Amino acid sequence: MSAAICFGLGLLSKESVIAMPVLALIGRPRGVDLRRQLVRVAPMAGTALAFAALFAFLPPAELAPGGSYAMAFQSNVFHNAMTYLSWSIDLWRPLPDLVSSFDVEAWRLGLPIAVVLVLALILTRARDVAVVLGTMWWLAGILPVLALVTQTYRHYMYASQPGFAIAAAAIVIGTARSSLRIGGLAPGSAARAAGACAGVVAVLYAWQAGRLIDHRLAERVEGGTLALDPIVRRREVAQNAIRSLREALGPQPVRLAILMYGPRTILGARSGKQYTEIVGARAYSLLEASTDNGRTIRLFFPQVDTVVFLDRWRPEYDDFVMVLPLDRGNLQLIGQGPEAHLLFSRWLLDSKEYRTAAEHLGPVLERYPEDADLRMLFAAALARLEEDAESKRQLEEVVRTPPAGATRTAAESLLRRVTPPSR
Repeated sequence: MSAAICFGLGLLSKESVIAMPVLALIGRPRGVDLRRQLVRVAPMAGTALAFAALFAFLPPAELAPGGSYAMAFQSNVFHNAMTYLSWSIDLWRPLPDLVSSFDVEAWRLGLPIAVVLVLALILTRARDVAVVLGTMWWLAGILPVLALVTQTYRHYMYASQPGFAIAAAAIVIGTARSSLRIGGLAPGSAARAAGACAGVVAVLYAWQAGRLIDHRLAERVEGGTLALDPIVRRREVAQNAIRSLREALGPQPVRLAILMYGPRTILGARSGKQYTEIVGARAYSLLEASTDNGRTIRLFFPQVDTVVFLDRWRPEYDDFVMVLPLDRGNLQLIGQGPEAHLLFSRWLLDSKEYRTAAEHLGPVLERYPEDADLRMLFAAALARLEEDAESKRQLEEVVRTPPAGATRTAAESLLRRVTPPSR
């Protein structure tokens, strides 16, 4: 029963271990009766079946995530299998999995690997327990994720890769032993020499793998400083967010509103390049994903009561401290109230985000209708958008607002520019 409990915890961590109880039957010790082994495995098998039923029925009932976890039993199953097999022996590319979707060309490398595994099973007549157990281990770990349509991630290989390593090692040792025996070496000497060959191969593999890991960690997004590896990149963004907040937050309770609009950089998943887009709404947010929708921030800073990521500021967030997302995940607190909105709006105007500035200042003026500085910036954004009639109306409101000062003087100057001369 303790094994079933541990297995259930494993399922809660990663669903790809769901078929692992099969290995307890394939790799049972010699002399252990199959019926007795079935009784021992039954609690884990029952747990696996229960989870399989949940995976099958909860998403269609909209009680569990669907969408990106959609499944189909079409050509994607073959392409996923070939992609995972090709990744398993890729010792020349630091980031073969940069694009997290199956590769329709991966069969050129994956299919020969599959053929080698099948031939090994046939030639040994399945007597080599290591080849059988390793191959079945790989299948048990990879089968649960082969039907996914849009998700092909390297971490889905965690459960299957030990099996692939066992099978590969058995094939290398078996091939070397057979070759040496054919060459006339005695069986005992051939076995020892084959083990030495396998050791050399393992050392060379580890050396090359270490080089690739170093290259992988050093790769940067083209035109930027963030890591190209998506997992490392998210870690860097989260670390920068925490570090910048540690320097800015005090001990007092606070709620944070991170303004996720304005100039931003988009990362092309397939190209690994950065693109600067001026758009009104945000798409995938690296910062939001890296901080787990703000939960990471709340974990490190207990005084932070709430973290929200806003597409647009609204008056109900007036008591939140506004936060400006900067490059590489760094965050800058800009405060609350009119002064914070002035800082943010000037930043948008300096970035030539005139439409975004106007859309931000609209609801802000609902909350602070008497603030002449905010209204002046609103009018300036409208003038840049060539919405002269509305800009003129806002400027006239500023001019009527006492007392006279620099803001009123600037409004009068801009008003003359947007008012057509009378004939």
